[in-house]
Amino acid sequence: MRTVSITVDLENDYGQDHIGDRYCIDDFLASRDPEIFSEKHKITGFVVGELLEESPELVDVFHGFGGRLELHSYSHKINRDPMHDIPRAVEAFKEAVGHRPVGYRAPQGVLKKCELRILYENGIKYSSSVFPSYRPGKFNNLRATRTPFFYDKFPLMELPLGSIPVLRFPISLSYMMLFGWGFYQSMFESLGLPKNFVFMFHLHDLYKPPSYESLSFFWRKIYDRIYSNDPFEHLFRFLSYLEDLGYDYMYLDELYELKRDVLKERVSP
Repeated sequence: MRTVSITVDLENDYGQDHIGDRYCIDDFLASRDPEIFSEKHKITGFVVGELLEESPELVDVFHGFGGRLELHSYSHKINRDPMHDIPRAVEAFKEAVGHRPVGYRAPQGVLKKCELRILYENGIKYSSSVFPSYRPGKFNNLRATRTPFFYDKFPLMELPLGSIPVLRFPISLSYMMLFGWGFYQSMFESLGLPKNFVFMFHLHDLYKPPSYESLSFFWRKIYDRIYSNDPFEHLFRFLSYLEDLGYDYMYLDELYELKRDVLKERVSP
């Protein structure tokens, strides 16, 4: 069984602590593409707690097209204090959604070891934070496993983001737009695709917000390249490619349950 779990991060800052812009959130609330945000794709959204407080209507909108929500911290700041941030985020989520989150994604893919205990104590069952790749100044996970695993000290599962075998290029919309569909398709055909993997995109991959102007020169050049392509075309092309290969869509909590049972079978006597 080949599956892909489509995930979208709901935040408003380009992953930059000094930027804030509601444009993408407001655009999503007002005029999201029904062909992407549909029950067919079984989308899991990771939302920051402060957005749930500001825009609780996100919950009804997301559930309205068959999406499921999980937690993406409270402030999305890279220099936040997880000891306070995570419990606050869980409470905001519980207030808006009506139940505690099951899954978590750390901002910018930087999951600190100290967060594991806090996540476990707050009822989180799985994380989907780790890019088994390399990003200068953020993380070096080139030795990280590319398949789901349980952390040693806490019964918390990690569902790593999808990456191309051998090269470990992240399988995400922004990277596809940066390097081009032709490059990614050739890598898929040469090196293959994971059997079960997590795909991600951001709202700012789809909609160019005014806060683009607040990015540094380096990041504007990166996003100039990304925005020179049509994100909707890239996304539809990729999803059609997966469907032709026989991939089925799976909510991330379903993938967690599937892998949880598989991993338990492997360690059982």
